[in-house]
Amino acid sequence: RSAVVLTLCLPAPEGRTSPGTEDEYVFASFNDKGVFGEFLPKVQIELPPFVNKEHTSIRVHKFERILVLLYKGLPVKVYPIALGFDPRGDKVQQGDGKTPEGDYYICEMLHENLAAKYGARSMRISYPNIKDAKRGRKQGLISTSEYDVIAAAIKATKMPNQHTTLGSSIRIHGGGVDKDWTAGCVALRDRDVIELYQVVAPGTPVTIEAKSEKNDRDHEGSPTRSTS
Repeated sequence: RSAVVLTLCLPAPEGRTSPGTEDEYVFASFNDKGVFGEFLPKVQIELPPFVNKEHTSIRVHKFERILVLLYKGLPVKVYPIALGFDPRGDKVQQGDGKTPEGDYYICEMLHENLAAKYGARSMRISYPNIKDAKRGRKQGLISTSEYDVIAAAIKATKMPNQHTTLGSSIRIHGGGVDKDWTAGCVALRDRDVIELYQVVAPGTPVTIEAKSEKNDRDHEGSPTRSTS
């Protein structure tokens, strides 16, 4: 099984644990096994102190089951994730158990009065986006007027209509990563979602990518890779 190679910011000066500027960081690589949080110890580092809400973005790789936090377009930390209970393929409608794929943004952040399933923090993303709404309209799942409402909200960077047959309430939240268990959300470990919550804000871009769907799961439910 091949390993995912990503780039990570690590402190350069020997003996320093919290350098204060970007110039004091160099870029190194690590190998991620890509199976439900079985990361090499090198991944478990603190966020660089210069990371702030103004320049972060999120990229989710469904196949590898990882969430990558980027700062000014460069990866600074990787977190293991779990997906919807039927993760292969793009989300189409309410109840399909799939995690959506595409470009979104955070449109709501909650840290209290959460349903237990969301764990320690919740960040709702802007699903459905215009692509999702266009497909839904073409398939007869939503009306033209519903499409227009969703499109207007996305263009204004607001929360789209959460009451259509396309599904709703897709979030990045806590609750654990032992298996794919959500209704379509991206789940993290509680300690990870608390950390992530501190460096993102409403409007933070979120890209969710499939990467690969072939041989996506083995008989035990773990991510697999094609040998062909």
